[in-house]
This record gives sequence, C-alpha cells and structure tokens, in this order.
Amino acid sequence: MQKVTQKKPRYEMHKYWGKKPSKNLLELLKRYSKESEVVLDPFAGYGVFVSEAYLNGRIAIGNDLNPTASFIQKQLLISDFDPVEFKKAIDNILTSLKEKNNYWFLTNCQLCRNDAIIISTLRSREGKPLRNKIKCNCSKKTIEQNINDINLNILKRKENNCKLQDHPS
Repeated sequence: MQKVTQKKPRYEMHKYWGKKPSKNLLELLKRYSKESEVVLDPFAGYGVFVSEAYLNGRIAIGNDLNPTASFIQKQLLISDFDPVEFKKAIDNILTSLKEKNNYWFLTNCQLCRNDAIIISTLRSREGKPLRNKIKCNCSKKTIEQNINDINLNILKRKENNCKLQDHPS
C-alpha cells in the first residue's frame, strides 16, 4: 500500500486517521464550486477540505463531532500559521527534552554495543522489566533484547529516585 503524503507542511503537522490528500480535494473544489461560493463539509475531520476551500477563495463551513478534529481545523485556518516557525518551536522543545529523554530511554544495543533508543519495555505482572524493544542504527528493524542485571539495577535506581511533581491546576 502506497503511503499518502499531503505535500503541504500545514497538513503534516498532525497525524490524523482519516486525512485525505489535499491535491484530490482541491480538484473536487475547482470542478464543483467557484470562488466566493459556500462549501460545506459536515464530517470535516482534520479539515483539509475546509482549509483548501478557504485558501482557494471559497466560503468554507466545516463541522465534526470530534473535539480534537475541530481543534485541528481551527489551527489550520489560523492566518499567520508559519510552518517554518512551527518547526523551530518543535525543535526547541525536542532539544530541551533531549537530556531527559536520553536519561530514561538510552541504552546499549546488545548486538553492536552502540547507543540505542528504548521504544517500549515489557514488564511482568509484578512490574519487573523483562525485555526492551529498541531502535539501533545497526538494524532497520526494531530489536528485542532481554534486560540484563546491570541495566535492571540502573533502571530500578532511576525509578526509585524519580520524584513526580504535582502539576499546578
């Protein structure tokens, strides 16, 4: 199955399960409506149709029962949205979280001994970590590896020293 890409950064800022390709929706808009006409999308989802209609001079009305979808639609229609600035903001957030991310999710690959990222951890019913699924540059696929005693002790120390902070309301 071929991966559908939107080709426009504004439609790539969020994954959404029912997103349609903007190129196809734009063709429908141009074929069946004229500039300044009203178009309605009662099941707007991500809002690609509404966004393309607005950007191409139509009066667009979109609706969706899902509040997440409605929020995303509003973000798409913000007139001063700048994909470059959005990417900079995301990069700043990722940079600030890198140290914490490495603290919790960096491990050694047992195949090549290089650093690898923990994707998920399988635990026993009692909560004891058993296996990690990791991503390492030595493989295109994820790797499952048992957690050895050294890594188990390191993880236990980290978890025991972790202090959760209350989030101010």
